[in-house]
Amino acid sequence: MLNMKKTGKQIIAVIALLGMLWSSGFSVLAAPEPSFPNIEVTKTAALKDWESRTYQINLGAKASSSAVGAADVVLVIDRSGSMGERYDGSRQTKMEVLKDTAKDFITQLSAQSPASQVSVVSYASDSKTNIGLTSLDTQENIQSLNRAIDKLWASGATRSDLGLEDAYSVLGAADSGNKQFVIFLTDGEPNSYSGFDREIAARAESTASIIKGEDLIKRDGRIFGDYDGSLDDGSSHNPDWEFEGDPLSAEIFSIGILKSWSSQRVHDYLNYIDSQHSAALADTAQALQDIFEAITHQIAVTATVSDVLDSRFELTAEQKAAFDTAGVAYTENGDGTTTIVWPDKDLSGNGWQASVEVKAKDSFIGDNNVPTNAAGSGVSVDGVLVAPFASPTVNVRRLKLKSQDVDKTIFYGDSLRQTGVTDEAGLEAMMLGWDDAENIRPSIGDVFDAPYNQELIKKAWQPEPCTPEELDRIPDSGTVYKLSVTQSVNPPTEASTNSSSGNVSVAGDSLSGQYTVHVVKGQLDITKEIDAQYTSDTRPNTNQSFVFKIERRDELSGPVQDTFYEVISFAANEDTKVKTNTVRGLRKGYYTVKEESGWSWKYNLTDLTQGFEHVPAPVYKPSEGFYLGGSGDNGTATEAQLNGKAPYQGQEGKAPSVIRASNALKQNTGILGDAANALNRFVN
Repeated sequence: MLNMKKTGKQIIAVIALLGMLWSSGFSVLAAPEPSFPNIEVTKTAALKDWESRTYQINLGAKASSSAVGAADVVLVIDRSGSMGERYDGSRQTKMEVLKDTAKDFITQLSAQSPASQVSVVSYASDSKTNIGLTSLDTQENIQSLNRAIDKLWASGATRSDLGLEDAYSVLGAADSGNKQFVIFLTDGEPNSYSGFDREIAARAESTASIIKGEDLIKRDGRIFGDYDGSLDDGSSHNPDWEFEGDPLSAEIFSIGILKSWSSQRVHDYLNYIDSQHSAALADTAQALQDIFEAITHQIAVTATVSDVLDSRFELTAEQKAAFDTAGVAYTENGDGTTTIVWPDKDLSGNGWQASVEVKAKDSFIGDNNVPTNAAGSGVSVDGVLVAPFASPTVNVRRLKLKSQDVDKTIFYGDSLRQTGVTDEAGLEAMMLGWDDAENIRPSIGDVFDAPYNQELIKKAWQPEPCTPEELDRIPDSGTVYKLSVTQSVNPPTEASTNSSSGNVSVAGDSLSGQYTVHVVKGQLDITKEIDAQYTSDTRPNTNQSFVFKIERRDELSGPVQDTFYEVISFAANEDTKVKTNTVRGLRKGYYTVKEESGWSWKYNLTDLTQGFEHVPAPVYKPSEGFYLGGSGDNGTATEAQLNGKAPYQGQEGKAPSVIRASNALKQNTGILGDAANALNRFVN
């Protein structure tokens, strides 16, 4: 059930009721195609703050007085006897108030839309077209309309059906091509004497449906098809009545000059006649004036204003908050643009204006002659863009980049990934940054990824560091990756410079940097200590050799990847009991070192320890081995150390791994000497 609205909500109700005003179709009668009204639009941009890159966008739209919302309007006025009663809270009668309000409506509409036409139809026990469609373009015509209204007087019944039939005749004969409207007013029940006459109501509803262009089947005065009005039993009808005529596409505004407590079927009746099935209730003189004023603005040009911000700009946080408070809709689109929509705006009189504060996106590097809006910005009527906004341009301050060289160190066996590099964006973020004075600091990756920066900042690597092959390569020596960055801006225009208070964006200098990866290798010092030269006995002097087997694994319990041998020899009659051999160029991994005692039968292995230089040597257990290439105390291979910091465990020249083996001479071996030959083996 549709409800009537009281005074406080009447304007809102009428505006909601008229929300479809400009989307309704044109008359199906043969008539010239209507043209859209002449609309003047303006858009300017002005710098607010150069450093923060904020701008104020000023928008305006105004319909010219010669073609503002031209419309054909029929006032269908109730002049039944009850209209002679005093209006609630007024010394005037309802007819007197209606006359004054109708004349004010004509005056206001003529000021906003002089190309419009108005007709006056009145009904009581009969109906009369008091004046046909009359243009509002001259004062003489306006006076003629006012005289026709002044002649109305209250007397008789309420044959609203006849009034609507005359309204149909007026609009059906029109050939202006204008939008068509009926303002239907009544203060009571439809009848030919008193009470609620179902037959008259049915005829009125049927005629209203034809005026609105609804799909109805008329048969013997009863309404079928889409009819769902208040008269559902069809018990009273005139089988001889048949209203003939082609459907129109007019809007009907239904206004009840009555109390809110009037019968529900009167409410239903008025709601059905209304185009939006939501009639307005004017229970006071002021309410009636307010409703007519709202209708005036709707018949004048109402349009949808849209502004689509270029993808390089966005609303400031303050502007978003203001829009949220005011209920202005804005949408951040997938292509980076932002659409702001102001629907149902009255462009008559002084027109419509708005200001919007925007800022360049942080990811935009900056340029000159940058457009502030994208396609689709402007004024639309009936869903058609009829007046696009111009696209003022501005200069946007260039963000200041700087570059730096970066050095990283990995242990032999690591790849580039162990330096923290997984992709090009991450590597560039290490080498490029923002000038110390720069207050806007977006992600470097966002800057290079943004499509609007592609021609403004370009980069090149030599060699390419982030191909899958290069990221996974195990270098055995240092590598230098060189980055070069070139920057450019477009030339400013006089207009963009004026909009930017004379400021111009300047391209930054070309930048370069090096990403150097140092490779360090492992070192193993094997120290052999004997308690005595066995050649001190009486047998012939010979050399003594000690062979150490070295194995490397990637994982502690994994397969052996490399096997090689190191031989420490003591020459015959050599006056030394301690010797150290150094093994360099070792790869990261888990190592075991074992003295092959079978090579030195004259000595027993009494002790074997392992440690790192400057680190106390624990008892070495060959089955456990040691890790070469770790950092810190935990030996984690991924904790790469930079030059000048703590060295890797086992790093060549810094903290070599130390193996110390002690042997005691066997007595009375009877062996003349030793020979040591071993083959080194590497598993790839």
